[in-house]
Amino acid sequence: VYVEPSQIGWRPLMTSWLNLLPSVLEQHKPLLEKLFEWLVDPCIKFVRRNCKELIPTADINLAVSLMNIIDSMLDRFKADPCEVKPDDQKEHLESIFIFSTVWSIGGSTEANGRNAFNTFFRALIAQQVTVGADRTDYDLG
Repeated sequence: VYVEPSQIGWRPLMTSWLNLLPSVLEQHKPLLEKLFEWLVDPCIKFVRRNCKELIPTADINLAVSLMNIIDSMLDRFKADPCEVKPDDQKEHLESIFIFSTVWSIGGSTEANGRNAFNTFFRALIAQQVTVGADRTDYDLG
């Protein structure tokens, strides 16, 4: 049975990706899942409603790009022994996630879109974006 990728969405891919992470990140999987749930949908919706992309993308491709960029930045976690001190791991992962979100989802847009995404993303990170259906601050559809 063939199912369109848009019907599946990015969450099953995220679950599969999380299961492939190094064992040292096992305790941080809930954090990564929370970051995906918090940031991915609003960022994709913002790009779709407010930005022009240089090359059209599918939502699932943006999420996969996010996972690929994160994965490329985990070398210090994959080292044996892990090169990131346990007390620094959470902050390190959050920083990687934010960087990767900007360049995977926001990076697909043209210059004006990148400026708009920058403003939106900073507000989202600062928890200044209304998430309810009665939102008036940003058009997220």
